[in-house]
Order: sequence, then C-alpha cells, then structure tokens
Amino acid sequence: MVSRRARERDGPSEATGRPDNPCSRSTSVDTVFQILSDELKAAFRGGVDEPWSDERFGDLAARVFEYQLDTNQVYANYCRKRGFTAAAYSDWESIPPVPTSGVKVVPLVSGDAASVERVFRTSGTTSGGVSRGEHHVPDLDLYRASLIPNLEKHLYGGDPLRLLALVPSPEEAPESSLSFMLGEALDMLSDGDGEFFVGANLGLDVGGLRVAIETACTQDQPVLLAETAFAFVHWL
Repeated sequence: MVSRRARERDGPSEATGRPDNPCSRSTSVDTVFQILSDELKAAFRGGVDEPWSDERFGDLAARVFEYQLDTNQVYANYCRKRGFTAAAYSDWESIPPVPTSGVKVVPLVSGDAASVERVFRTSGTTSGGVSRGEHHVPDLDLYRASLIPNLEKHLYGGDPLRLLALVPSPEEAPESSLSFMLGEALDMLSDGDGEFFVGANLGLDVGGLRVAIETACTQDQPVLLAETAFAFVHWL
C-alpha cells in the first residue's frame, strides 16, 4: 500500500444525499483508500457475467467520489468552480466529469503524486506530441483486478488463446497502459504463450509476425491478435 496524503479540510462537510462513508473524517486516508480498494477488488473479481445493480454501483461511485473530493485538490477546485458542492450530490450521474484534455494540463491525483505505483502516459498524437495525458495509478493490483475479468470475458471468452501483440512490450514501453494491459493478459490469461512484435522504436516485426501466424495455423492454435489501428495499417 502506497502512502497517501490527506488535504486539510476547513470544517465538516455539509449533509448530503450520499451513502454514508464507513470511514469517519478522522480515519487516515491510507485506511479509507485500503477499504475502498479492497472492496472494489472483491467486486471486480466477482466476475462480469451479470451487471451490477444501480444501487451497488451508485454506492461505490459515491464513496470513491467522496474520497476524490477529500484527497484531490485539483479536482475539488474544479468541482467548486463549476458550482458543484458536496450538498449538490444526488446520484452518480451528478458527479462532474473531467474532459480528456484535463489530464494533459495538470496531474489529477488523489493523494501524493510522488507515491503512486505507476504513471501511464498517452502517446500525445492528438496534440502533435506537445502534451501527453497522464494516468497516475496508486495501486496496480486494483488496476489488474478491474482489467483481467473483462479481458477474460470479452476477449478470451474462456479459451486459451495465444497472444500476438502489435504493440511494444511492457519492458519496452513502461509508460504505455496498453502495453501493461497486454503484458498482464499474456501472463495471466495466455499463460505466457505469445509475443510482442513492435520494438521500442515502434518498428513492426512483420517477418516475425508472419512466422507466428503461420505457426499458429499449422498447430491449429487460436490466437488473439491485439493491436492499435495504426499498427494494423502498417502490417497490411
């Protein structure tokens, strides 16, 4: 568990329609985060066969939102400038969304930015590489817990697929969330059976990919071909 830092509050929050947070204001931010993280991990690992009820989703969303207001000064200021106070909360749909451009301007971090486990960065293609969005991840286990059940259900379908990834490996691109996701899929869902075919210089190993596909065909082995749209274009 990474250390967290709570911001000082001016006083007790106003009464709201939010579900009661099981943690009091005096409870450490570490403890609040751990309680939420553990509950979310358990919920994610419960599988994705059935949708959550509105009540369950709303409860979790409200508590995460409350935590973000308490520990993310930038987001709290953003909400306040939009005229949104704690008392304005009615349900999860009333939570002020942040535009994607926001993460390219300022770090949006709940807690201490220096203590996050990983910072993923966008490629910056839409801004010509001038600005890159950042996703600060305080708990990679929580990230994995939300990722793996969905990949298993919607991409793997319960089958043992060989992963052929047209992206750099996590080692070659540690700031890429897509590389991280596919690295986790390779380890946890493909049992290590697969390869990455893009190098650090973003060059595509066309010959290696061709051999891998021909081998899979010869072995009658189903594959999961994962790539970005542009990698697919370069291959074709």
